[in-house]
Amino acid sequence: MGPDAPELADTEIELGRALLEAGRGAEAVAPLEDALRRLARDPHPEGLLAQARFTLARALGRRAARAQTLARDARAGFVAADASDELAALDAWLGTR
Repeated sequence: MGPDAPELADTEIELGRALLEAGRGAEAVAPLEDALRRLARDPHPEGLLAQARFTLARALGRRAARAQTLARDARAGFVAADASDELAALDAWLGTR
């Protein structure tokens, strides 16, 4: 597996999530951006892309315009993937603007 392998996206999402949960949102942005780039290049499960988008939206913060766009795109992905738990978490986050 090379350094650009799409399989690394899941690890980058988990790293971003861990950094975010540790209160290090600014540091979470880089691995999440990398995950989105990887997922854009290769076929991927819609739910995984939605996770990357939602986690990056959270890292950017509710007030960022890009975060709102990412959250809306993530919502559509969670609906398509029938990921009800993730959809509920995203809707709760959106409702706290």
